[in-house]
Amino acid sequence: MAITYRTAGDWGAGKGANLTPAEVDENFWEAIQRIISLEEDPPQAADISNIEVIGTQMKIYLSNGDEYGPYTLPYVMFRSRGEWVGGENYAFLDLVTVKGRGLYFVNVSHTADAEFDPSKQISGEDVYTLVFGESSYVYSFGIFYPMRPGQGIAADSYMAAHILAYAITLPAGLEGSVAKLRVAPAVDLVMNIFDQDATALGSITFSAGETDGVFAFDNEWVGEVGDYVYVAPPTVVDDAARDLMVTIVGSRNL
Repeated sequence: MAITYRTAGDWGAGKGANLTPAEVDENFWEAIQRIISLEEDPPQAADISNIEVIGTQMKIYLSNGDEYGPYTLPYVMFRSRGEWVGGENYAFLDLVTVKGRGLYFVNVSHTADAEFDPSKQISGEDVYTLVFGESSYVYSFGIFYPMRPGQGIAADSYMAAHILAYAITLPAGLEGSVAKLRVAPAVDLVMNIFDQDATALGSITFSAGETDGVFAFDNEWVGEVGDYVYVAPPTVVDDAARDLMVTIVGSRNL
């Protein structure tokens, strides 16, 4: 049923006279029927049938055959800055390595402090995020000497040694390193640590009656592949001490 108009216009020719009550009702009825038809059977929108991404370009395909795109997708570019340096200017998305700690992502553009602070914040936001950690840098090695430490070993010889497979740094104080005897000595027991050039690096001391050793290692030591460190026997072999176990912890020089 067509709608009846009084005047002529974009909708077409009009009646040219006032509509009768029946014609007005028919117009309302026609409009209502069309609304009901849309409510009961609405037109179906075209669905996305496929999205194709090649490199940074994306195209969208609809079920009615329409295509949209290609659109250029945004992407980020990380920038490797190498070893972290105090006082250097760093930008968002920079990657820095920190010796003995790991690889860090820079969240906030800033000028680096004199000393690296992994917990540094600016306006409440963390400046650095650890990407992968210090396990990539740690270099540890163990030595074991059974029975009495130094028994049967000349005073100027090696009791136990380790040759380096990587260039490493042993820190002053040897933090994280441990030394232990299965049986404590009856008197104080001191064993010196040397490098391949017979340079004294430090010592391990076991006090009488103690099974835990204490390291003395005043200065940082840097070794190259093929260098080695060794533990010399104590000056006097203690009859009570048994089974020396030592783990020394340093860091790889990446």
